[in-house]
Amino acid sequence: MRYGWLLLALSVVACGGGLNRKNKEGAELYREGKLDEALASFTRAQVQSPDAPEIHYNIGNVHYRKEEMTKAVEEYRAALSGSEAIQQRANYNEGNVHFRGQDFPGAIEAYKKALKIDASDVEARQNLELALQQQQEQSGGGGGGGESEDDNEEQQDQQPQSQDQQEQQQQQQEQSEQNQQQNPAGMSQEEAERILAALAEMEKAEQQRQQEKRKTRVRGKKKDW
Repeated sequence: MRYGWLLLALSVVACGGGLNRKNKEGAELYREGKLDEALASFTRAQVQSPDAPEIHYNIGNVHYRKEEMTKAVEEYRAALSGSEAIQQRANYNEGNVHFRGQDFPGAIEAYKKALKIDASDVEARQNLELALQQQQEQSGGGGGGGESEDDNEEQQDQQPQSQDQQEQQQQQQEQSEQNQQQNPAGMSQEEAERILAALAEMEKAEQQRQQEKRKTRVRGKKKDW
């Protein structure tokens, strides 16, 4: 169950100016798990500044934790008018929404957008690799006869874990990252470009496989007379 390692970026962000007090109040409630109260605080802040991307992002995180994924995506997309940091996190979390819904093409696209903003984001890169693997398994498992019961059971077992479990694993990941930070230079631009190029090749190969499968099905139907 690799889904369990789906990493989240659900910490809320601060706002400047007069919004900071209301946003801070909402952030404290959010961290305490009082999601309805947090949503109310963020909404009051939004009344004062409806277009603030930080507030849209924070509200999106509340909806995510409340399992209201359609609303979460709407808020993440509304946050894309913000800074690059906000855009990166919003794209990353939207990728997680699609991943949890097993919309792996949607997840891949969102993670790629996050990586284009910050190619050194380890979590986005890992989640993108997981999404690509799951897309290949989803499209290739069955060989032309659909998924078996064993495949369906395995996918059910691989559902993302609960929010508490995810947060615990995120803490473990943060500890792992501290070990990885022995190389302070991080990923070079050349390395990032190689990763994105390799991912593009993987997607191209997957599209070719899908075309071959469709051709095979068409030939099989023509012979069924």
